[in-house]
Amino acid sequence: MTFIEGSITDLDLLMQTFPGADGISHQAAIPSVPRLASNEANVTGTVSVLVAAKDCGVPAVVAASSSSVYGDTPSSRS
Repeated sequence: MTFIEGSITDLDLLMQTFPGADGISHQAAIPSVPRLASNEANVTGTVSVLVAAKDCGVPAVVAASSSSVYGDTPSSRS
């Protein structure tokens, strides 16, 4: 496994890094921050990862997530 330090919003970096990869493990996210900064990393960054993976022929992308994506939801317990 190779670790690259950079931003997932840097599409040029992703396009340089992804060729020849067997898969991408996307673990990047910014939790509990103002929505604009969080959107840039979590949404725009994920789209960049997916576009670069597709364009570079990477066969698999695995993205991590958490319960935070659901927002405030009522408890399922009575």
